[in-house]
Amino acid sequence: MDKLTTTFRLALRCVEAVMAEGACTHPSGDWRNESASFHTGRAERHLRLLRETDMAEDHLAHAATRLLMALELRESAAKVCEPISPASQYIAEAVRAYMRSRSQ
Repeated sequence: MDKLTTTFRLALRCVEAVMAEGACTHPSGDWRNESASFHTGRAERHLRLLRETDMAEDHLAHAATRLLMALELRESAAKVCEPISPASQYIAEAVRAYMRSRSQ
């Protein structure tokens, strides 16, 4: 594993678990049919529930997953979007490296 993957290894496992859970209740890739803004809104909802100490699900993992979905949609869109920040680029590269390592 490279440094990017090992840096977020445990966090990415949480995201992977949320994605696996979603795969049981949603068609494959269905999240791509929504906008990035939809996913950021859902992430905000999960963060609000986390702050309210709702224990129904792992809201931090769900928020992170929704933000990564939004980031993926933004990055996969036509290259007319604004440049991404170094921090966002680092996280995106870490997720891509992790996903590549899981598919090998």
